[in-house]
Amino acid sequence: AGLRGLPAGEWHAYGRTGDGQRYSPLDQITTANVAGLQEAWHIHTGDLRGQPGDPEETTYEVTPLKIGKTLYLCNPHQTVLALDATTGAEIWRFDPRLQGKLALQHLTCRGLSYRAPRASAAMATPMPMPTSAPDACAANGKLFMPTADGRLIALDPASGKPCTGFGPAQGQIDLW
Repeated sequence: AGLRGLPAGEWHAYGRTGDGQRYSPLDQITTANVAGLQEAWHIHTGDLRGQPGDPEETTYEVTPLKIGKTLYLCNPHQTVLALDATTGAEIWRFDPRLQGKLALQHLTCRGLSYRAPRASAAMATPMPMPTSAPDACAANGKLFMPTADGRLIALDPASGKPCTGFGPAQGQIDLW
């Protein structure tokens, strides 16, 4: 484990750490071997601009999170995806179903936030054990997704299901 217990190959926040350090200790890619890199996989999220109700500008600006063997990202239309970091295979997808007519200049999602499980809960149920039990988010941690319609949604990283114990509305709070 590296800085504050964060494994070297992981990226748990926008700036890698909660402190916004933006430094990766990985050293396998160097100026000597970078020219020999090959694409391992790519993904088409299916998120295309020009959908009914879209503003003029729709942009992809996400910084994915890497937690364990999973990448988590969101797209401009606010869908959250979990991908196998090795193969790129989709593990789960969550659509928050934006509510109401949005008056936006642009539509984007810059990223998610992650809160690790409490130490006692993590020992009881290691991540990523898929479960829909009420305490799954306590055991697996939480992903937080702010939406363009003013909500904050907490998701179980293992299943992509809302954390029903978060907020008064079954896994979400109204930020308005």
